[in-house]
Amino acid sequence: MASTSQVEDPEKYKDLASILEKLRDTECSLLLEKFFDSNTLLHVAASLGHDQIVEAILSNPQCEELLAATNSSGDLPHHVAVNAGHLPTVQQLLKSSSQCQELLTAKNSSGDLPLHVAVNAGHLPIVQQLLKSSSQCQELLTAKNSSGDLPLHVAVNAGHLPIVQQLLKSSSQCQELLTAKNSSGDLPLHVAVNAGHLPIVQQLLKSSSQCQELLTAKDSSGDLPLHVAVNAGHLPIVQQLLKSSSQCQELLTAKDSSGDLPLHIAVNAGHLPIVQQLLKSSSQCQEPLMAQNSNVDVACKLLKEKNKEGITPLHLALIKKGRRSHDDVADFLIATGSKDEELMKFVNEFRIDLSDSEMKSDYKFERKEYYRGGPGSADYSFELAAASADIEMRRCYEPELESGPPKPKDKVTSMNPMLYKAVMSKEIDSIRNIVQDTEHPTLSDKTPELNTILHLAAASSDDNQFVQEILKIQQCKKSVTEKNSNGDLPLHVAASAGNMQIVELLVKWSDEHFQDHCNCATLKEKNMEENTPLHLVLIKKFQVGRNLALKAEYNKLVKFLVEKCPEVSFYPNMEHKSPLYLAAEGGDEELMRHMITTNHRRQGNSIAHVGINYLLTTSSYAKSIAHAAIYGSYTNGKIGILDTVLESLPNDILTVKDDEEMTPLTYAASIGYLRGVESLLRKPTIPCLYGEHTRYYPIHIATWKGHIKVVEKFLYEYPDMIELLTDEGQNILHVAAMNGKAKMVAYMLKRHDLKVEMLINNKDQNGNTPLHLAAMREHPMVVSMLTWDKRVDLKALNKKGERALDIALNYSGRNPSFRQRLTWEALRYVSGPRAPPRRDSGVNPQCSKGWITLSTDEFKDRTGTLLLVATLVATVTFAAAFTMPGGYNESGGMAKLLEKPLFHVFVISNSIAMYSALTAVVTLIWAYLDDLNLFIAAYKFSVPILGLAITMVSLAFMAGNYLVLRDHNWLAYLVLSIGSFFLFTLSIIYFPLCLPKSSPHPIIRYILRYPFHLLIKFTGCDTDDREEE
Repeated sequence: MASTSQVEDPEKYKDLASILEKLRDTECSLLLEKFFDSNTLLHVAASLGHDQIVEAILSNPQCEELLAATNSSGDLPHHVAVNAGHLPTVQQLLKSSSQCQELLTAKNSSGDLPLHVAVNAGHLPIVQQLLKSSSQCQELLTAKNSSGDLPLHVAVNAGHLPIVQQLLKSSSQCQELLTAKNSSGDLPLHVAVNAGHLPIVQQLLKSSSQCQELLTAKDSSGDLPLHVAVNAGHLPIVQQLLKSSSQCQELLTAKDSSGDLPLHIAVNAGHLPIVQQLLKSSSQCQEPLMAQNSNVDVACKLLKEKNKEGITPLHLALIKKGRRSHDDVADFLIATGSKDEELMKFVNEFRIDLSDSEMKSDYKFERKEYYRGGPGSADYSFELAAASADIEMRRCYEPELESGPPKPKDKVTSMNPMLYKAVMSKEIDSIRNIVQDTEHPTLSDKTPELNTILHLAAASSDDNQFVQEILKIQQCKKSVTEKNSNGDLPLHVAASAGNMQIVELLVKWSDEHFQDHCNCATLKEKNMEENTPLHLVLIKKFQVGRNLALKAEYNKLVKFLVEKCPEVSFYPNMEHKSPLYLAAEGGDEELMRHMITTNHRRQGNSIAHVGINYLLTTSSYAKSIAHAAIYGSYTNGKIGILDTVLESLPNDILTVKDDEEMTPLTYAASIGYLRGVESLLRKPTIPCLYGEHTRYYPIHIATWKGHIKVVEKFLYEYPDMIELLTDEGQNILHVAAMNGKAKMVAYMLKRHDLKVEMLINNKDQNGNTPLHLAAMREHPMVVSMLTWDKRVDLKALNKKGERALDIALNYSGRNPSFRQRLTWEALRYVSGPRAPPRRDSGVNPQCSKGWITLSTDEFKDRTGTLLLVATLVATVTFAAAFTMPGGYNESGGMAKLLEKPLFHVFVISNSIAMYSALTAVVTLIWAYLDDLNLFIAAYKFSVPILGLAITMVSLAFMAGNYLVLRDHNWLAYLVLSIGSFFLFTLSIIYFPLCLPKSSPHPIIRYILRYPFHLLIKFTGCDTDDREEE
C-alpha cells in the first residue's frame, strides 16, 4: 500500500481506470482532504452514485475514518448517498463499515439519521435497506432529530404514504410511533392533518389500536387534530376525523389553550363548509352537549360556548360579518339559531348596539352585558364588543385566534452614522477614536445589509493601507469571517469590486491566521448563491463590456486567486457553474487554460484533487465544461477553447449531458458548429454516436436544425449513420421532412451515393413516410420536392390507411390556412391519389374533392363576397368603356388616341375584365340554387375568372395612365414601371388559380411546377417559422 497520495504526472490520470488504480493504492487517511462545503472525495462520489470510485476508495479495509468524515452540514458520506437515492452506493457503504449500527445511528447537524434523510427524500428502497441492515430497528424508528421528529413525522409531513406504511409495518411497537410527540407536541396525526394528506391520515387512524386516543391528543398549543384540520381548512380531513371518532361530542367540545372550540376556529377563518360540517355532526351526536336535558339543541349549545375571552362562535361571526367570506358564515349561524330565543335576542341586541353606534356623534366607549348569570345558570352572558361612535373603529375589533406563536420579525440593524462616514472617507483616526469609547462600542455595528466596516472598506477603497489599519484593530479582526445578508465575506466584496490589493491583503491575512485550521478557507467560502470569490470576479469581468483596462485588472485577479487555490476552479455554484465553466462560456481561452494548467501543476501531489476534478467535469454535479467550451468557441470564433478542454480534461466529458439531455457532440450539431463537430469527431466519440438509444442522435439534431454541412460531415466520417432511427423509428429524411427543412431534403435526394432510396419510402412506427410527415406538418415546399421525385411512392399507406393527400385534406379543417391549401395543391399538381374509402368509414364521396369541411351556409358567405367583387369590377369596366383616355373627337365620336398601341391594350384589357366579371357574376348566381355540388363548381370556376378580371383591370389602368401622361416622359415611365411591378405581383398570386390542378402530361406538370414554387417562396411558406413542438 502506498504511503502517499501524490501523483507524479496528472496527465496520466485523465481516464477513469488509472484514477481507480491509484485510489486503490492510496491509504484512506490520505483521502481525508476536504473541498467545497468540507466534502471529501467520498462525499462527492457518494452523492453522484459513482460506485466505481466509491468501491476503489473503500477497497482498503481501514476505511472507518473516511466513513465517519463529515461535511459542513454534518453529513457523513452515508447521509449524502441516502439523500441522492443511490441504493447501490448505500449498500456499498454499509457493507464496508465494521460498525454498521453506528453508521445507521449517526446524526448530522440537524440531528437527522440517514433514515430521516431517506424518508424525507421519498426513497422507499433505501428506507427498506436501512431498516433491514439495522440490528436494532426500533431504535432507528424512535430516534428523534433536532426538531424532535421521528422518521414517521418526517415521512408524514413529506406525504410519502408507502414509506409511512413501511415504517409502521417495520415497528414492533406501532402504537409507540403513533403517539410519539415532537418538540411542538405534535403527533404524526397532527402533522398529517396540517399537511392535508388525507390518505396518510386514514392510514394512521387505521393502524392505531387506540384511535380515540390519537383523536383527543393535544399538542403544545392545546390543539386536537380536529383543531388543526379546521384551521388549515381541510374539509375532507375534518369529515374523516369526525367519522373515525367513537365520541364525536368530545372532539366538538374540546378546547385549545385559548379556550376555542373547533367551531370558533372555523368561524374565525371563514370556512363555511367546515362550519356546516361541525354543526351537522353535532346534531348527530347521541348525547346532547353540555346539558342533561335531552331536548336541548346541541348546535345551539355550541353557538353559546365561550372561549377564555368570553366570545362565542356566534359573537365572533357577527363581529366579522361584512369582511371577506364571513357574511355567509354569520348568516348560516343566525339561521341555525333562529329557533333559540336567547340567541335571537342576542343577535337583535347586537344589531341595535351596532346601529346606535353608527348614529352617535360623540366619541365614547360603552360596555354592555346581557344575560349575566352565575356559573351553571341557564342564562349565559354575551359580552359585546365596545360600541363606538366611529363604526370603522368598532369594526377593527376582531379577536384573532392564533394557531401558534407569532413569528419573530428580523431586527433591522444600523451602523453609527459617524462610523459609517469615517469608513467611507477613509478616516482611520476617527475610527480609532471610536474604539476608545468603551461605553458605546460601535465597531461591531452593521448596516441594514449586515455589512461590517471591513465590508464597506473592501468595497469602496482601493487603498490596502486603510484596510490593513482596520485589521490591526482587535475588534475588527473577526469581521474577516463575518458574512453580510448576501452571504458575502469581505473577500467576496473586494473580489467583486476588483480591488486587487485588498484581495491580496485579505488572503495573506487569512493564510497567516487560519493556516492551522484550513488553508484557503476564505477562498473556498460560498455566499448565498454559492459563489466563491473566484466566481464573482469572473461574473463581474464578463459584465464590464468593452472596458479593456478593467477586464485586464479582473484577469490579474482571477490568476491570483487560481494560483492561491487552484481547486476552486472546479467548484460549482447554485447554477452548477464552476469558474472554469464561466471562463469557457465567456470565451476567455487564456483564463481557462491558466486554470487547467495550474490545477495540473499544483494538484500533482494529490489523487484526491484529481478524483474531485474528474467527478466535477464528467458528472451532472456541475454543468458540463465541454458544452460551455463549445458555446464559447462558437460565439467568439475561438476553436482553441474547445481544443484546450478536449486535450486537457478526461475523455469521459464527451458523454456528459446537459439539462436538455444533449451530449457535447449533440449540442455542437444542434447549433451548427462545424469546426466544433470536427474537433469532437477526432476524439473517441463512437459511444456518443452509437451509444445507448436516445430520442435523437446527433445527426438527427443537425438534420432537424437544417445544418447541411454538419450532416455532410457526419455522413463522410460515418456513412452508416444514415441508418440511425429516432425513438419513433424515423430516419434523417423523416426528420428533415417533418420539420420543413427543404434544403436538407433537396440535399438528401441528390445523394445517390448513400443509397437514399432506402430512406425515401421508409416508414416510421406509425407507418408514415417522409411524404406523410411533410403533409401532416403542412410543408408545401417539402411536399412538392418529394412528389416530383419519381422514387417517392405517392400511394403509400400509413397504419391508419391514409395516403399523403388524405392527411393534407384531413388537416385542412373548416378554415384552412394558405399553408395548408398550398400543401394540398402540391399533391394535386402531381395527381396525388387518395386512399380508397373504407366501408366503415362513412366518408361522403364529396370529400374526395376536398370541400367536405365546408357547409352550404359557409359557401353562401364566400360566394356572396365574390359576387359583390365581380359586380363592382363589371361596373368599373363599364364606366371606363365610355370615358376613354384622351376623350373623343367632336365629329364622328371616335376616340382621339385610337391609333396609339397602348390604347389598344386599354380597350382589350377593359373588355376582357368586363366580360370576365360578368361571367363570374352569372356563374355565382347559379350557385344560389342551394345545391352543394353547384356551389363547389361555381366557386372553383369563378375564383380564377375573377382573378383574371382584376388583373385585366390593373393592366387597363396602367395603359390609360401612360396614355394621358405620355408627354411627361419621366412620370409616364414611372407610372408604367409601378404598374408593371404590381401587375407581375398579381400574376404571381392569381396565376396558379387559373392553371389546371393536375395534368396527365409530364411537360405541363413541369411547367406548372415553377409558378407554384414561386408562389410558395413569395408567401414565405418555404420556411417553417412556427414554434417547434
